[in-house]
Formats: sequence, C-alpha cells, structure tokens
Amino acid sequence: MKYKLLLSIALSVLFLGCEKPANSSKNFKVQSSLMTESEISSFDDALAKLDTVMSEKAPLLHGKFAPGATDEDIAQLREALGGHEITSLEAWFRWHNGPKERFLGLVPLGEVVSIKQAIEYRESLSMAGASLRGSSVMIMEDGAGDGYFLDITSDPPRVFYEMMEDPYPTYYGSLPEFVDFIIKGFSSEVFSEDAKGWFVEDEDRFEAFEKNYLDKHNKH
Repeated sequence: MKYKLLLSIALSVLFLGCEKPANSSKNFKVQSSLMTESEISSFDDALAKLDTVMSEKAPLLHGKFAPGATDEDIAQLREALGGHEITSLEAWFRWHNGPKERFLGLVPLGEVVSIKQAIEYRESLSMAGASLRGSSVMIMEDGAGDGYFLDITSDPPRVFYEMMEDPYPTYYGSLPEFVDFIIKGFSSEVFSEDAKGWFVEDEDRFEAFEKNYLDKHNKH
C-alpha cells in the first residue's frame, strides 16, 4: 500500500511537471484594432497595387504567393488572439495567406508567413524575455527565428523588425505604410528577383532608400 501511494505521488509530480506552463502565449496582451471602411478600401487598393507591381517587376516571386486566407483561417487567427479583431492584419492575410512554398521574400530578411505559421510561432513563445514579440504577430521571418512583426498593442498596430541580439527594434509604421514601403521598393527596383525567382535587393541603394523611409516616418 505504501509503495502504491509513493508511486501515485511520483506520477502526479511527473504529470504536473509536464503540463503546459500557465504563462502561455494566450496571456500576452492583445487589443482589437478596427479600420474604417475608407481605410480598409484604401489598404485593399494598396495591396492590389503591390500585386500589379510585383507581377511586372518580379513575376517569378509573385507567382509563389498562396491564395488569400479564408473565413475559417481568419476565425483561427481571431481565436489565437483571444477573439480580438485586428483589421489591418486580417486584410494582409486575406490578400495572400503566406507562400505556396517557403522563401518568398518581400524585403531583406523578410519571407512572408501564413496564418498557421504565425500562430505556431506565437504559441511557441514563453512570457520570459518575449514581451515585445508576445504582444505582436509575426508577418515575415528571416529564417533564423527573427523577422518582421505587427505590434498589436499599439494604435494603430505598427510593424517592426527585431533580432534577438539587438535590443532596439526598427519600426516601419503601420501595416499600410509598410506595404507602401514595399511597393516603392519594387517600383524603383531597389527590390527585385534573380533568374530563379529569389528576392534580391540592390545593396548599393537599399541603405539610403530605407533611411529615407524611416526618417520620413520617424519610426526608427
């Protein structure tokens, strides 16, 4: 009897030790952010323009996009965010829900991700040392665990790039402003593709191009 009691206690301790910590990603701060109909229409127009520009300037890269997110996909996103609606983020994923395959870059160190990938990344975070990313949703990855995120606690939500090694993230403004940055990058051919459809940037021009954008938006 004593042996069975000790075994029961041991198994209980083991079970509790394997339970998911209470500080899961669902405990990170989230707040809804709604756009007006006019703002949504303007953003949709910008995303359509990006489609047009990329189909002309980087057709192989553009062909790697997956179709837009479905209502079911959006419902899963909202559930992962505790029922909150982030209009700009949903419009972004309704445009294209990530790539058909990996390695679809839109900016340096920025390969688009799907809703599924974004949710999986968010759920992998712990509360410790991830407060900024925990209050955000990944929209692009750099292949090394870092990338571009949308801060969903700011008003309006703002895009930033962060490397774990760098304590100072770079902010690019709202998601519509970030899309405008990408459009101008491809329009000016600072961003383009190589013969195999891989994203490339003009290294001689990119630094000045990015600095001009960041200075104008005063988000650095």
